[in-house]
Amino acid sequence: MGFPNIFNSDAFQINISNMPSVDQGKIDVHKLYDLYIKSISVPNIDLEVIHSDLMESSTFHPIGRANVDLPNLSLEFKCDEDLENYYNLYEWMQALKYGRQVISSDTAKSTNIKSIDIVFLDNENRRRGYFRFTNAYITSLGSLNLTQGSSEEVTFPVTFNYEEIKLVKVPPAT
Repeated sequence: MGFPNIFNSDAFQINISNMPSVDQGKIDVHKLYDLYIKSISVPNIDLEVIHSDLMESSTFHPIGRANVDLPNLSLEFKCDEDLENYYNLYEWMQALKYGRQVISSDTAKSTNIKSIDIVFLDNENRRRGYFRFTNAYITSLGSLNLTQGSSEEVTFPVTFNYEEIKLVKVPPAT
């Protein structure tokens, strides 16, 4: 007789390949972002279908196309003590919003994040698999919520669009 070995919500790591910056990439992504992740909302996957009726029966047909209408990826970051991780993204978003040239480019698309890996860990912190989001770019930088008289950590949400998502499973060690 066995017992269930359940996955825990805090058994993950994140690896962001690069992060847009008005300082031309002079930031340490691991130090400012990977280590400050609070929560992740892995997007759902949907399949659109149409149906055809013939006599008294109905048949369903999937009409989904690869990488079309993918849901957003949402990450929540803890602010570092100097707010450097928030300031960096704020300045980058402002530059794009007001049309200032960013990293030798005039489009948000060309300053994308090459990959965001959400790594799933088992109960012994071994990699069990990961989702890889490729060619992601930031579409929304959330607000900072500050509360007088409270010393709780401050967080901010960031929303990403991406071109592709892949699931890579790591087989168990034998």
